[in-house]
Amino acid sequence: MKPCKEINALDFLIWVLLRDPTNPQFELRDWLPNCELKDVEAQEIITYIEHAKSDLIEGKSEPGSEIGDVDFPLSGVVTNNLKWAFSLKGKQKPCNKHSAGPTYIHIWKNGDNLYYLEIHNES
Repeated sequence: MKPCKEINALDFLIWVLLRDPTNPQFELRDWLPNCELKDVEAQEIITYIEHAKSDLIEGKSEPGSEIGDVDFPLSGVVTNNLKWAFSLKGKQKPCNKHSAGPTYIHIWKNGDNLYYLEIHNES
């Protein structure tokens, strides 16, 4: 059996976006070329994860919340064995798959695991 090649950040990002369950409004070819991958430090991703966790926990207490008792097992998924981390940033519009976001897209490799984090901030 031949070993598989190491996946890079762009290959992973495209693989994820081609299988996007969020029903994007724009075709990948119409917005992804207007973006660039920027190196990001683990602490920045941790900050976004912690903020997203606090938003979800806050939302759990609202009447009619559909989240229920979800556990948030995100501790350690960033810094244990970080290989690379990138943020997808727009250079010009359109630079998102939805007309109103996402606000942030981060991808990273920690050990043998690949992660994709997409955050939509609602106004």
